[in-house]
Amino acid sequence: PGADRVGNTFLATIIDVERVRGREEFDDDVRNLVGFVKSSKLADGFDEILVAGEPELRTKAKREKEGIPVHPDTWQKIVDVAEKYGVAL
Repeated sequence: PGADRVGNTFLATIIDVERVRGREEFDDDVRNLVGFVKSSKLADGFDEILVAGEPELRTKAKREKEGIPVHPDTWQKIVDVAEKYGVAL
């Protein structure tokens, strides 16, 4: 391949937990693992430990409650286009 070629790879491993060991046991193990991780000593300057998905769930809840922030310049562009095409905001 040439020096200018960009290569990307992707590997997905999909496991049917029901077939391997059962969903309930798996869920228990995940809960225990999360509890173990969260029981770790906090690093200086931190007040909690988050696991994958928690920041996103918090952001989702906040945005459902408060709305999605839009930069004023972006909002003005949306308003301008809406006015141009007669779309009520």
